[in-house]
Amino acid sequence: MSRNPPTQDVDDVLIKSRRRCALCYASGDATVKSGNVAHIEPVTDSRDETADNLMFLCAKHIKETHERKAATPMKLRAWRAQLYEAISKEDNTTRTTPPKVFISYGLDTTVIHEIAAVLSDRDVEQIILPKRLDPAFITLERLQLNLSADFAIVVLDKPAKDPAELFELGFFLGRLGPERVCALAMPDTLIPRDISGAHLIKKDASGRWKNSLIRRLAAAAIGTQSPE
Repeated sequence: MSRNPPTQDVDDVLIKSRRRCALCYASGDATVKSGNVAHIEPVTDSRDETADNLMFLCAKHIKETHERKAATPMKLRAWRAQLYEAISKEDNTTRTTPPKVFISYGLDTTVIHEIAAVLSDRDVEQIILPKRLDPAFITLERLQLNLSADFAIVVLDKPAKDPAELFELGFFLGRLGPERVCALAMPDTLIPRDISGAHLIKKDASGRWKNSLIRRLAAAAIGTQSPE
């Protein structure tokens, strides 16, 4: 059985691939895919657990790789290199407007300043949404405003399940996809089972959550780090 690769290596692959499948790219499809980071060669065969043995693949090509129906490892690495080179060239092009990062929160206001400090080092436009109150507060106008988001940070700060924050989180996940949404759970917050996943970050006193948020932004190609 293939073991799960380290989280840091997975994040690095997501950043480099921008969630584009190298095999799809080789056939002319450069769109973002639903998929996962997979081993190029099974660890049981190669014993290689490094990032060099990882690539992002769509669901279809993950299945083919597992069934040994895909190309050789050498060819897979070559296609991965081509994809990374193309993305690197894209990163060198200038975007006319910075991406919009929406921040939605409920009870806690202090965390807004901490998030803003993290985002201040990146070339993004911060949009702090009005404080959530109840499900009725999520109006049509608010949802229309949310349509322009490139990335969303939804703070989960209620001790119990709150329909307003869960509704807005679900809206962003459906609109942007999990790779462009971060659910930031405050300490002692009850987290529903269906929210757990890569898009969930638990706020900790040590501040490691900030590095996780930065990696999530980078993986989604949201803003470059501002020069000092």
